[in-house]
Amino acid sequence: MAPILHALAGPWRLLILDTSDADDPRWVLVTVDHPEDVRPARMIGRRYDDWAETTEWTHERLGVHPALVPIAAMVWRVEEQRATT
Repeated sequence: MAPILHALAGPWRLLILDTSDADDPRWVLVTVDHPEDVRPARMIGRRYDDWAETTEWTHERLGVHPALVPIAAMVWRVEEQRATT
């Protein structure tokens, strides 16, 4: 299994615009609390090359074999703004 990104131990906050259903687009705010729920992706150019490992990691993290359904989405990482004085 790929190493976990402990240096980015989170929590991570993401804002997702899910446009999969044109009649019901949704904003989704998610929090990733566990560093083990983040792992590096192996890329070749702009395409991922580790789908089998990723599906196995997902199974290990959830304890079930989930259906992974692609969606049309845009995602932003939410970063805390620190006030400056």
